[in-house]
Amino acid sequence: MESTSENRHKIHKWIRKYAKDGLRVIPCKGKAPCIKDWPNEGVPTESKIEDWIMKYPDLNIGLALGSVSGMVGVDVDGKEAWSRLQEISKGDLPDTWAFQTPGGGRRLLYQIPEGTVCKKWSETLDGDHSELALLGEGQQTILPPSVHPNGGIYKWYKDRSPASIELAPAPQWLLDLMMGKKTKEVPEKKEKGETGDDPSPVLERLSKRCVVFQKAWQTQQQNGVSEEDWHRWIRLLISAGHPEAARLFSQSSDKHDSRSEQRIDELIDQVGQGSGAMVRCSTFGCEEEQMEQCFVSLNYNDDEEATNSPGSFIRDMETLLPPTAPIYVPYVQTLEQVPDYDVDEHGNLCSYDRKGNPFVISNFVARPTKEVIRDDGVTEDRTFRIEGVLSGARPLPPVDVPAAEFIGMNWVLNHWGITASIRAGMGKKDLCRDAIQIFFRPLFIFWLQGIV
Repeated sequence: MESTSENRHKIHKWIRKYAKDGLRVIPCKGKAPCIKDWPNEGVPTESKIEDWIMKYPDLNIGLALGSVSGMVGVDVDGKEAWSRLQEISKGDLPDTWAFQTPGGGRRLLYQIPEGTVCKKWSETLDGDHSELALLGEGQQTILPPSVHPNGGIYKWYKDRSPASIELAPAPQWLLDLMMGKKTKEVPEKKEKGETGDDPSPVLERLSKRCVVFQKAWQTQQQNGVSEEDWHRWIRLLISAGHPEAARLFSQSSDKHDSRSEQRIDELIDQVGQGSGAMVRCSTFGCEEEQMEQCFVSLNYNDDEEATNSPGSFIRDMETLLPPTAPIYVPYVQTLEQVPDYDVDEHGNLCSYDRKGNPFVISNFVARPTKEVIRDDGVTEDRTFRIEGVLSGARPLPPVDVPAAEFIGMNWVLNHWGITASIRAGMGKKDLCRDAIQIFFRPLFIFWLQGIV
């Protein structure tokens, strides 16, 4: 791990480079600009950069956005935000400058036409600190290799830094949203009695993943749930974007009447379809231990309260459901902040195409748990200890893989046999290898010197 002074040297080097390349960079303390009237600060001169470094030796690098720089940013925090971005953009996300934020989020930068005024647009989504924001006029973004207040470092993605790729023009959908030419799509309210798509899969999916709802759904069809439970489940279904599923839930009991219909319509008007905070698991009496069995990992707010909601299973019916077996915990927790990969309910490793549709990479997941470096004073040999889980929560035996054999991925068949399969198709082996490397958390690295 590099020292603080080494990273500070990098920051000073990069801010000089950014300014030399014509970027409107500014000095920041944490995330806040150090100078007044920073939006009107032009591209800094070499002497001004040196003055900033002398005055603010611990500076971070900010980049002015909007019409002054001709650039906007896409701030993606959390998997829900990435899914929402895929939905809004319909996969139209040109390759451009992109970097990872220390919290596991990602930021994309795009060029806008000269004189264009793009205002901020944002959505707060489910999950802890989950938000999608389009940053523009009067705003700035922190650039790599700045240091986050929590100690993490902003890092350019491989092949997505200014040295590797051109800054791409902003796609039209992004310009329309930020210029107010396009509003967020909200489903039209259906008239009473009007039927749309079959809502039963929503209730089936929720029953499959939430034992509490499963019992409530059975009770509702038999004798009807209590008034309090009826209101909670109806509200949750509506806020998750499924008002017709809420009607179906209510209509399945003899207690349903015209007053029930009226109350559902009132809740639709009050809550809004697919918006607003969803009813939490704790509201239904679930303890954290039970929540972990459903979600694998928990989200907490600033008051250290678990904010998980059963509505997250159905808000996006296309989202993959994670496996619930405890053996998958380290994999699912790691992927909470990695939008490129997921593990489906069967334990298959999956990724997404440009339109956001999931596809299977392999019928197993694997992660390195140890890296051993043997140094005889002349050469170094690296070996990775890798463990895995075959679909269906079946553990695979740990294997030691030499670094030279790791990239080719033939060790999977050699060590785990024919049942562990990487799907056919261009790039599937590379995706599998990349995911395995992402799962590694470098806590166990052994350096053995003097060993021949």
